[in-house]
Amino acid sequence: MIDAGFTEKLFLSNDWYSAVTIAVTGAMDTMDKLNPDGMLFVTRTIIPYFKQLGVTEAQIRTITIDNPRRFFGGV
Repeated sequence: MIDAGFTEKLFLSNDWYSAVTIAVTGAMDTMDKLNPDGMLFVTRTIIPYFKQLGVTEAQIRTITIDNPRRFFGGV
């Protein structure tokens, strides 16, 4: 998507724990084993992977800061 020119249309989200309150007993342990980074998955895994792929700091900033600000701020 970045290579196709959609950098200014992307942003990331992480809803890993959104359904915890309705999960069965023990589900949290399973979730933690699948994703030990939890809500930090994007910052600990995705962003370093982007850098490994050659995504620039400017593109990462656009995706993680500028685009959400524009979307949620209505700008």
